[in-house]
Amino acid sequence: MLVDDHPMWRQTVAQMLSRRKIGRVVAEANDANEMLKRAEEQPADFVIMDMGLPGVDGAEATRQLLEHDPDLKVLVLSASDDEGDVIAAMRAGARGYLLKTAGPSEVADAVVRVQQGEIVLPPALADVVLRELREGEERTRAREITVVLGEAAALSREGLVRVLRDAGFDTVGAARDPRGLEQLITEQAPAVAVVATQMFATADDALTALERHPDVRFLLLSDEVDTELIEALSEATEAFAYLLKDHVTDVQQLTIAIIRLVDGESTVDTDVVGSLVAERRKDRSLAVLTDREREVLELMAEGRTNAAVGQALFLTPKTVEAHVRSIFVKLGLEPTADDHRRVLAVLAYLRSAS
Repeated sequence: MLVDDHPMWRQTVAQMLSRRKIGRVVAEANDANEMLKRAEEQPADFVIMDMGLPGVDGAEATRQLLEHDPDLKVLVLSASDDEGDVIAAMRAGARGYLLKTAGPSEVADAVVRVQQGEIVLPPALADVVLRELREGEERTRAREITVVLGEAAALSREGLVRVLRDAGFDTVGAARDPRGLEQLITEQAPAVAVVATQMFATADDALTALERHPDVRFLLLSDEVDTELIEALSEATEAFAYLLKDHVTDVQQLTIAIIRLVDGESTVDTDVVGSLVAERRKDRSLAVLTDREREVLELMAEGRTNAAVGQALFLTPKTVEAHVRSIFVKLGLEPTADDHRRVLAVLAYLRSAS
């Protein structure tokens, strides 16, 4: 279906699609009302939508159309290169956004790519728009997650509360000492407890807190790398997070770590992993790994999935899988598809190499 208030433009696009044998236009509409009527009369699989429709704009028209049929794929063709318009269209459910200045080949390619499930955006705006969309999704998830905080230092405590709330988390309380933290967790039953490691006198104290609250995920913030505590956590719980306080200024990193915790995935600060790996690279047991396998291992220890490892190292999924299998075989570790077990296995290896 073509939705545009300029008949000549609709005709041009229809002819282009026909010539290239990409698809057949089954309906045309001048505005949102006519679009919904045509959708009832002649269902389509794909919609090319103008942003500047009379009355209801293309973003709202897209939202209405997808409420009617969620399986439709929508490509917006617009004269506007405004960042806000692109974000509005994508948030409404469009799978692509292209400027009307694009040539026939570019439009045809965009139609095919959207049909295949890809997201198509103007190159100059792609990074900005995808970041905005990702952050919007993260904030939506964050609002569903209850968090408590444990931090002895007043300024740090207030700063962390502000960071958590700015990120969108339902922050229900902050404690300044272990007793207060215990009471807060018991009363509020949060999904995640963000706790400064100074709240625990020893690693055993931290493990005791985890044992008392098995349904709560713990994200620990530390001023330094505590190898003993990291190793104890790797044995005691299926999912945990360990970040250095200096990195909490990166709100997105903290947000992602908390969301991953709720999803049952572990996160270990990249600098922590880097220092652990660096300490042990001189160990002869690492000699069995190739340089590329060591790079994959370090990313695995950060809690990265195979897809994330591939993106970071520019490797295909099959190549990453092959490296992972090789690492497990060489280190005598059982392969597993669970990301948190991958982290535990890597940390266990790092511990045995010390």
